Amino acid sequence: MDDLIAGLLLDDLTPAERDRAKRVEAVLPALAAAAVEADRTATFPVEHVATLSDAGLLGLVVPERFGGLGGGLRDLTAATFAMGTVCPSTALAFFFHNSSASRGLLPLEAVGAGLFEGEEAAEVIAFAEKVLTRLGTEGRWMANFASESAKSSSANISISTSAEAATRDGVRGWVLNGVKSFGCATGVADDYLVTATFPGGATADHLGVFLVDRRSEGVGERSRWDAIGMRATATHGITLADVFVPAEDALAVAGAFPKMMQVSRGSFVGSQVAGTRGLPLRHRASAHHHVRRHR
Repeated sequence: MDDLIAGLLLDDLTPAERDRAKRVEAVLPALAAAAVEADRTATFPVEHVATLSDAGLLGLVVPERFGGLGGGLRDLTAATFAMGTVCPSTALAFFFHNSSASRGLLPLEAVGAGLFEGEEAAEVIAFAEKVLTRLGTEGRWMANFASESAKSSSANISISTSAEAATRDGVRGWVLNGVKSFGCATGVADDYLVTATFPGGATADHLGVFLVDRRSEGVGERSRWDAIGMRATATHGITLADVFVPAEDALAVAGAFPKMMQVSRGSFVGSQVAGTRGLPLRHRASAHHHVRRHR
């Protein structure tokens, strides 16, 4: 039997996957040490940001050329599984952090597929590489905010958070206004990825992604709540009041969303991971068997 927790989930780990799984197991004692207090206080342990960053795990699914570990969806599944055995809240927050990589991986995949050309392709590539570099080389935690506080039958497409073109101090950019109801690591992440609608229509063609520094003027937090039973995930969401985002930190190319969805295996609008690669998982053992083995 495999000596790695990841081996309980995947029985055919490659050497590279084993190396990445070992990095995950190395941080489990630190995650476990904070788990009880995190659950008691319903507060995400901010020290986990440095712990995971120093281990290179914030770039787990980021290509190596951007400073990441070059893992895929199998690695993320195994890492989430292993972290969940010691601190489910951290495991969930880590999973959603990695969903941010889709905002870099999918644009590059779409460019490679010939879906963008010329100046649009250059803009898409610049934004994608910025996201992936922050995750990989810089080891920054990102929170992914798409969900809206107001739900409707079309909530997965209709985003009420608005983005209006503006210029401040001679810098071109966008002003964001709205409320995001869900996204792990509220008030913890270094950066927020925000989905918003820019003028011209209410379809997916008019959705943009904006990279917002958590400390930006006008960024706030919603009232705290214990989301989906995970008390220490900081999922309470954010408020945006005239938040200025420079144009270089925005992906606001008309029609970008539908084009990127053509190369996606998941949702790009929501907070889920949208993968461009990965292999089917073969489950070998349940979490119950793992708990029995490691308790």
